[in-house]
Amino acid sequence: MDMADYGEEGRVGAFLRNPLMWTAFMLSLIYNLMNMLQAWNPAIPALGKYWTFGTVFTERPWSAFAGLSIAWRPENFGIGYLVSTEVLLSGWLFYLLVRSANFFAAVGGYEIPGLPFDGELAYGGYLALAIVLFWVGREHVGKVLHKAFTGDPAIDDSDERLPYRWAFLGAVGAVAAIIIWSHFSHFSPTFSIPYVLLLLGFGLVYSRVRAEGGVPAMWAFPFNQHKMMIFQLLGTRRLIRGNDPSDLVMLASYSWMGRGYYMSQMGYHIENEALADRYEIKTRLFWLFTMAAFIFGLVIAYYFTLHSYYSYGALTLGGGTESGGSNTWNARTQWEEVAAAIVRPDGPQLNPSLAICAGAVVTVLMVVLRFYWLQSPFHPLGYAISLNYGYALWSTFMFVWILKLAVQRLGGARLYRQLMPFFLGLVLADLLAGGLSWLLLLIIGPQALGGYVVQF
Repeated sequence: MDMADYGEEGRVGAFLRNPLMWTAFMLSLIYNLMNMLQAWNPAIPALGKYWTFGTVFTERPWSAFAGLSIAWRPENFGIGYLVSTEVLLSGWLFYLLVRSANFFAAVGGYEIPGLPFDGELAYGGYLALAIVLFWVGREHVGKVLHKAFTGDPAIDDSDERLPYRWAFLGAVGAVAAIIIWSHFSHFSPTFSIPYVLLLLGFGLVYSRVRAEGGVPAMWAFPFNQHKMMIFQLLGTRRLIRGNDPSDLVMLASYSWMGRGYYMSQMGYHIENEALADRYEIKTRLFWLFTMAAFIFGLVIAYYFTLHSYYSYGALTLGGGTESGGSNTWNARTQWEEVAAAIVRPDGPQLNPSLAICAGAVVTVLMVVLRFYWLQSPFHPLGYAISLNYGYALWSTFMFVWILKLAVQRLGGARLYRQLMPFFLGLVLADLLAGGLSWLLLLIIGPQALGGYVVQF
C-alpha cells in the first residue's frame, strides 16, 4: 500500500522518493552482489549467508550449540521490523530454549535420539492453536451454521465474500469430495479424514500467523509433518490392514499437500481479503477473481509441468544427475519410507508422542497466560514460529527486537513509522536480488552464480 501511494497526480509517491528506502535498498543489493562475486572469486570479501557457531562450540556439552547460526538475510531484518515485539521475543527466546535441551541432556550424560524434537513440539503447538481458534470463534461459527441451516434474516452476511450458506456448503462439499475420492483410491476415511482436517487446521493457524504475527515466512509451519504426526501417534502397523498397505501408501502419496504451497495459499488469501477491504473492492466479486485466477493458473501449471516432465524427464530437469532435483528426491524419500514401514512396521513412538503433547500443553498455557495477563511478553504464535525454520529467523528476530525496543523508547510510534521505509527497502532489494539470481540460473545454468542463490 505504501508503494502504491501516489500523492499528487502523476507524481511518484512518498515511499519511492524516500532517501532512507533507497539507502537500505542499495545496502541490501550490495550485500547480495558481493556474495555473488565471492562465489566466483573467494578472494572478494563478503558477509556470506550466515555465520555458524560450529567453529566456537567444538567440545561437549557445548557442541550441542554447534548447529546454531546467525543468518544475514536483509529480507528477514526488514520483515522483522514489522512484527510485534511479543512475537519477536518469543521467536528467538523459545528457539534458544528448545535448542538448549541437547545441552542439558549432554550435561546429564543422556543420549536421546531425536532430541529436542522441535518438529513434534511444532505440530503439537499448531494442533493446540487450531483447537483454540475454533473455541475462541465458537460464537461466530455458531452464527454461521445457524444462518446456513435456517437462513435467519437477523444474521447479516451481505458484506461477506460469499453468503454463509454457500460458504458452508462449499467447505463441507469440498472436504467430502476429497474423502470420497480418497476412498475410491483405497485410502480409508479412518485416516483420510484426520489427515485432511490436519491440513485445514494447520493452514488456519498459519493464516493467523500471517494476520496477527505479521510473519510472511513461506514455511513458518510444520511443513511435510502431517504424515509423520500420524505415524508417530498411531504407528505404521495400524496403517496396514492385514496384507493391505493401501492406507500407508496413500498417506505417502498425499504427503505433497503437507508441504509449503498449500498452507501459503491460505495466508495469501487472508492478505488479499485485507487489501480488498482497504481498497473497498466489491466483496461479492472477490471470489470470482480468485476462482478465475485459480483455474487459469491450474491449467497453465498442469500443461507446462506435465509437458516438461514427459518431454525431458524428471532427472534431466533436475540437473541431469542420477538423483534428480528436489521433486525427485522427495518422491523417492516417500517411497523408501513406505517400503521400510512395510518390511518393519512399528507401533506408536513414545518420545515423539510425548513431545507432541508437550508442545500442545505449552501453547495452551501461553494462551491462558495472555488471556489473564494482557501484557504477557510471551506469544504462542512466536513459539510456534520458532520451531519451524527458526534457525533462519531467531538471530534476526533477536537483533530487530532489541532495535525496536530502542526505537520505541527513544522516539515512540512516530520514529518507528519514519524508519519503516528503510526496512522495506531492505526487503525490496533482497527480493529483487533473489528474482534475478533465479532468472540467471534458468537462463545460463545452475553454476551461473558460482553456487550462490538467494533462497526464499
